[in-house]
Amino acid sequence: MNNRILLFSFLIITFLYLYAGDGGIELIHADKSIGKMIDDERVNISEGNVHFRQDTIDMYCDEARFYESQNKVEFIGSVYINDGHNTLRARRVDYYSEERKAVCVGHVRIKTPKDSLYAEYFTYNFKSGEATGRTNLFIYSIEDNVKIWGENGRYDRNKGFSLIRNNCRLTRYDENSEDTLIILSQQMEYYELPGKKAVALDSATILQGSLKAVCDTAEFHPDQEIIWLKNKPRAWYELSKMKGKRMKVDVDSLKLRNITIYEDALAESQVDSVSADYNSLEAREIQFYIENKKPEKIIAIDNASSIYYLLEENERQGSNYATADTIVVYFQKGELDSIDVRGGAQGTFYPDDYEGEKGFE
Repeated sequence: MNNRILLFSFLIITFLYLYAGDGGIELIHADKSIGKMIDDERVNISEGNVHFRQDTIDMYCDEARFYESQNKVEFIGSVYINDGHNTLRARRVDYYSEERKAVCVGHVRIKTPKDSLYAEYFTYNFKSGEATGRTNLFIYSIEDNVKIWGENGRYDRNKGFSLIRNNCRLTRYDENSEDTLIILSQQMEYYELPGKKAVALDSATILQGSLKAVCDTAEFHPDQEIIWLKNKPRAWYELSKMKGKRMKVDVDSLKLRNITIYEDALAESQVDSVSADYNSLEAREIQFYIENKKPEKIIAIDNASSIYYLLEENERQGSNYATADTIVVYFQKGELDSIDVRGGAQGTFYPDDYEGEKGFE
């Protein structure tokens, strides 16, 4: 018995003092340390206020197990790791000292100077700053006030890049305007360097107040407060709907300011909330301006055409068909007020009781 105690004491001393050399991991403190054979493997166990160190990385936990043959330390219970710049918390961590890699399980939280990451499972490399996570992944860009959720993904601290997959959700909240931007997709990329942007791929949906837009790919530039919608974009705002080959959404403190539709642009607005008829505007480019969350004006540029139903005291008077270089539609309190047709204008007014064929001349 005494020989076994001496043997384990020697093993612990070897672990404490020799393994710490050449950048190895060193046990700084533990209330109790013992050696055991577990599954024919020699394991050194430290318990109570455990503190390890490897160069600038400090590691704390309730219990630690060092597996010599695997060159692995298993930290268990209230794990906290700090390298002077980044911190990691988890219920359990398997730490591989040569790679400086932490395999983490249970309410994992990683905090860097710019970002915070959360997931149930994480693998984090303290050398490269790369992390892969799964199950309820959450990334928070502190500097940009951008939050992203997903099922799994990876993060690269040095490249300033994150990739999130499956049921992705990005939100940005502005405290001054109390407005929130939401972007949904099946895959999300977030770039911090160079040039900050979020790219939503595969069935992107954009929600902001009364605006809903869908497309294959969306790009959000937080510094410029611009959202680009690409590949079959469509958008709805109150009683209006829009489509084209590309769209640009401009916001100010997340308040919607204008929507620009490029190429084969079409904007339609329901005549009223119960009508099946739509006012329509087509052109190469359409600019949709919003003030106080209501349509202010719509400008159709280049080869513009319009069909608008005219109302007077809520009674339909007829419809106006027009073509021109530019058509401007003005609104008052969100309702159609007037139409300005500019350059090469041609138009026809059809009374409401007109029963013949309608069209552009």
